[in-house]
Amino acid sequence: MDNKEFEVKLELTPEEAQEIYRYLVNDLNGIPEIQKDIYYCPVQSDVRQYMNTKCVRIRTRNKKITLDYKEIIDEKNTYIQKLTEYSTGIEDDTSMDLILRELGLVAVLKVQKERVESIHKEIFKIALDNVEDLGWFIEIELLNHDGDESVIENKMIKVIEELGIKEVRINKTGYSNMLLNNHYGEEK
Repeated sequence: MDNKEFEVKLELTPEEAQEIYRYLVNDLNGIPEIQKDIYYCPVQSDVRQYMNTKCVRIRTRNKKITLDYKEIIDEKNTYIQKLTEYSTGIEDDTSMDLILRELGLVAVLKVQKERVESIHKEIFKIALDNVEDLGWFIEIELLNHDGDESVIENKMIKVIEELGIKEVRINKTGYSNMLLNNHYGEEK
């Protein structure tokens, strides 16, 4: 099982988001959904430091609930973030919350977003997000990551151009860290 993920996340203007939304819904049959994430962190740890490199979350989307773990393993590349990700379905988010708390984790942040997700040219998963209190973003994930990172980066750049994104505003911060910065102020 390959749990490596290569993705790029970009900030969008409302105009760019509107064009991409039309493309995802009309041309690729994407279906809008609401996603709610609750992020957890070990008790008595520095929340911001912990969440700079990893996250544990319960995600609710439609009637599906998952427990997810992500960790950044490389972000030296200009465009691409390389992550390790594990995800499993859970039946009951309340029970999972209690289990996480018993294991020494505490809920530290809630993120809600509207998402439209589609497959582009059979090799990219594109997710357009309107994140509450943050605005519009696009995540482009390579589904098949054969090849070296320069090849992957070139594929990402080509898809960004095809989507009509003129000014590339890369975001490696992540929604959770952006919201933490909004709440506590920028990290020094």
